[in-house]
Amino acid sequence: MEIDPGFGVPLHVAWWHAYYNPILISAIVVWLLAELIKWGIRWRMDGRSRFMHPGGMPSGHSTITSATAMGAGLVEGFDSTVFAVAVVLMAVVVHDAVRLRGSVGRQAEAINALITEKSSIVPAVFVWYGHRIREVMVGVAFGAVGAALILYFLRAL
Repeated sequence: MEIDPGFGVPLHVAWWHAYYNPILISAIVVWLLAELIKWGIRWRMDGRSRFMHPGGMPSGHSTITSATAMGAGLVEGFDSTVFAVAVVLMAVVVHDAVRLRGSVGRQAEAINALITEKSSIVPAVFVWYGHRIREVMVGVAFGAVGAALILYFLRAL
């Protein structure tokens, strides 16, 4: 007996289609590649690094959102609602990565300077660094090109 989760699709088929989503697969793979590249750059620069640490080149936020937008555009069409929503989401995330997180990092540095200056017993706050414009643009380009290549190899286009 087949279990019907709705829309006339058997359950085993519905789960497979949710699992094999070429847009999602390409976005996650490109994001992981960007994080590995970032980790390698940091390791080469200072000899130590943590995987998926915030900030740095390329921006993982920009990479995954641009890969999602490019994937939506290539698979669903550049005139689709899915592509429009993905582009708006990408714009919000990119703006946040550059402006908001950058100012939060500068404020944390100022607070830590005050704590050090006053010899306070208050522990220093974690400095959350934002991205430079260059890091975000490289992330956007890497995500878009990477998603297009992965979708080509998945034969989703």
